[in-house]
Amino acid sequence: MFKTKINLITSTDIHRFVDIVSQVEGSVKLVDGNNYVINAKSIMGCIAAMEWNEMYVVSDIDIYTKIMEFAE
Repeated sequence: MFKTKINLITSTDIHRFVDIVSQVEGSVKLVDGNNYVINAKSIMGCIAAMEWNEMYVVSDIDIYTKIMEFAE
């Protein structure tokens, strides 16, 4: 399991992020500090997650190089 802290600030960020992670095989989730979990491949889920104080991407494989523009 790989975990990276990220920020999604704008709707453009969300669309670009979802486009990137949708091409990744396997599970990609967004989690916060309170153990809320959503599917990172869901635009609606990512929009909801913008309200979180902390946001992490958790994936089965290392996708850091694909999402590093969003990493904190």
